[in-house]
Amino acid sequence: MLQHHEKLSGRGYPFGIKGKDIKPFGRITSIADCYDSLTTRRPYNPPLTPYFALSIIVKSKGDYDPELLKAFVKMLGKVK
Repeated sequence: MLQHHEKLSGRGYPFGIKGKDIKPFGRITSIADCYDSLTTRRPYNPPLTPYFALSIIVKSKGDYDPELLKAFVKMLGKVK
């Protein structure tokens, strides 16, 4: 799926598509991919807390599908 780096605002890559042109799977995986990259240890960054990672994602207004983001946050609340 090449659309997981696309943003609803059109600021993503590799195609710079936006809005409804991004398939639902691309919208879902863009949220999950961003959250994973922020909360997982990387050679260049330590992991962020789940709360801080979500605060960064939520501040990116216009980049993520708001309904899918709400569902993602609810899902995280149920993870033990």
